[in-house]
Amino acid sequence: MVVVNSFLAVLLPIPAVSLARSLYPSAKSWEGAIVALVLFFPVSFLFLTLPMRMSISMILAFSVLALIVRSFVEYELWPTALAFPMIGILTLIRPELGLIITVASVGAVVVHIADYVIERDITIPMLSVFAVPVGALGFAGFTRFFSLKTLEEERDWRAQGGAAYLQDMSYESWTDVLLSAPLRGIYFQFAPFPWQVESTFHLLGLSSLPILLVLSALALYSFVRKETDVTVAMLLLTVYFGGIVGYGLVNSNFGTNVRHRIIFNFLLVIFAGPAFYDSKQLLARKYESWRE
Repeated sequence: MVVVNSFLAVLLPIPAVSLARSLYPSAKSWEGAIVALVLFFPVSFLFLTLPMRMSISMILAFSVLALIVRSFVEYELWPTALAFPMIGILTLIRPELGLIITVASVGAVVVHIADYVIERDITIPMLSVFAVPVGALGFAGFTRFFSLKTLEEERDWRAQGGAAYLQDMSYESWTDVLLSAPLRGIYFQFAPFPWQVESTFHLLGLSSLPILLVLSALALYSFVRKETDVTVAMLLLTVYFGGIVGYGLVNSNFGTNVRHRIIFNFLLVIFAGPAFYDSKQLLARKYESWRE
């Protein structure tokens, strides 16, 4: 099983690079950096080789996203037809990922149609308009997975042990869930923070924080400075934000977070693709200037 998982993990850069090219069709990305980070992201590469369901769920999720994107970019139906059974398999393994990708696909279809109907170009900031109904759809799906009582029980059960966080932030109503979503999403993506480190394991989890902060800044730079395919952006951003908020509402232990956020770490790597290339070019110019 370790051999099979390792093989599947090695395949992950293929759909990741494909998604980066589709997201930024006119920008250059340093594909070597994307491949290296997907293969050797701290801690993540360890979990992807263990005899668990992580590798198969990751390769299914990224393959489904790459196939859906290909349908949008190349106006072909067969990739989506191939993606349907793969979403079914993914849903059996990780039902929450199947739901998130399905909701994100609906949002991408709406943006794709609107991009042709509206006379002006849709920009990244304008996607927030579409995010509201898509977010409502996702929240409705979330409530189908969890009743308020079940959600609170799951949160309370996971908020145990030395790696627990926000133990006292409970849910008494769906309003509490909505209000706590942003903070819990941040904790899910970035915890543990330095003030939470109490053991060697915590320190291992902390090792990814600087990389995640840099990736977040580079991703923001890429979205602001580079031309993007808004349909692909809607798909991937919905998966990213819907995922970190959805998992964040349930998880209260950064030991579990390290495993569950692997797919979202890799999405940050994809988002930051053009910034890798620009950084490489800048360093090359600095080196040439230093040599002269």
